[in-house]
Amino acid sequence: MDNGMKLKQPLDIGEVLSDGAEFQVDKEFLSDNYGEELYFEGDYSSGDEDEENSTQQVTPWNGSFDELRKEMQPISQLIYKRITKEGVGKWQSSNIRVTIEYNAFNEHALTPFDSSKLRKVPCRFILGGGDVLPGLDQAVQTMLAGEEAEFIISYKLLYGEVGCPPRIKPKADGLFVIKLIGFVELETNAAIAIEPDCKERRSYATAKETVAEMRKVAKESYQRDMVPNAIDKYKAAVNILHKCQLKDEAEQKEQEETLILLYTSLAVCYNRRQQPKAACNMVNEIRRLCDINQNAKVLYQEGKALLKLGEFERARICLKRAEKLLPGDENIAASLKSLNISTEKYRQEEKSIWARAMGMATKKQEQSVDELKRFTDSVRGAINMFIKDAISTTLPLPEHLTEQEIKILHELADEFKLKLTAQLYENKKQYKFTK
Repeated sequence: MDNGMKLKQPLDIGEVLSDGAEFQVDKEFLSDNYGEELYFEGDYSSGDEDEENSTQQVTPWNGSFDELRKEMQPISQLIYKRITKEGVGKWQSSNIRVTIEYNAFNEHALTPFDSSKLRKVPCRFILGGGDVLPGLDQAVQTMLAGEEAEFIISYKLLYGEVGCPPRIKPKADGLFVIKLIGFVELETNAAIAIEPDCKERRSYATAKETVAEMRKVAKESYQRDMVPNAIDKYKAAVNILHKCQLKDEAEQKEQEETLILLYTSLAVCYNRRQQPKAACNMVNEIRRLCDINQNAKVLYQEGKALLKLGEFERARICLKRAEKLLPGDENIAASLKSLNISTEKYRQEEKSIWARAMGMATKKQEQSVDELKRFTDSVRGAINMFIKDAISTTLPLPEHLTEQEIKILHELADEFKLKLTAQLYENKKQYKFTK
């Protein structure tokens, strides 16, 4: 059984022993949405997430935090807790690394402002090490392995009086829904290595210097075509900025400006890696921080990503806005040209592929067995061409589908392991297959 990763070129053992060697480790197995791709508003996510995952991303409480506190037990003056699933297994040591999943909600918000579930990667940290918000650390210290609980944590243990606008308002308490997956007791030295100056490491002044160095390394990695490494560094820099403590509005403004640059760089990297959904995630993070309609580079990156996703109309809007801000830019012009070619190609393909299957635009809801068979065969042929096309990531479907035809599309999606999503555009429901 061979589960290893193959090197692009063989290694010369003599050169390794004398000169050393450089390895590029691709961490894309962490998924497109790993890192600081937090909750976003838009239609770029998968349209067929299962019900359980969707539920995990919705607040368990619609009322006020004061009302919820009445149903909780006070852990301290700043933290209230309600256990939803009992856990087992207390830790005996003071040096513990925990693994958790969590969603974090603002008061009266339906969706999380931060979520390890949306990132699809568990959160791991050492208790008392200063790697997460103090309130989150203290909350987890009250839990047992396997336990699931809800906590209301005071702003004093989260983002303080300044907050982290626009995501976190000043003096904003938070509702954290946490599952403690497990824990590991560490050797004493492992904890000692992270304890000194944890408060200092959370300050913006220290974070600023660290982020500057990480951006430099990321830029060099990108220029050397080591894009996965660049992505890792940019995401780590974003993570540091989100965790640091801000003391005034000047630091907040500078932090936001740096985050915009980091998210823009990530969008560039993801587009280069042919990961358009991840690029759109980054643009949505920028949209939280500023008006992207005044940023030609961001509009251009979003346009490129939407073009790859087959969202031609949205891509055209973005690229046209970017062109207006930077008239004559060769990259924008090239993308618009590619968009026009893709749009025309799709229109021609749509006519040829669906002429046999669709017939007239208005069809009877009850179709004969032969008609449905012809429709199925035609769609299957289109899917086969789509799968063989290494460039295309989406296969848009025509309008006016009957209920019987939609049922067939779902069956074919399962057969070919494709995603079938629906989107409302100009009051019309449009379906598409996605690889």
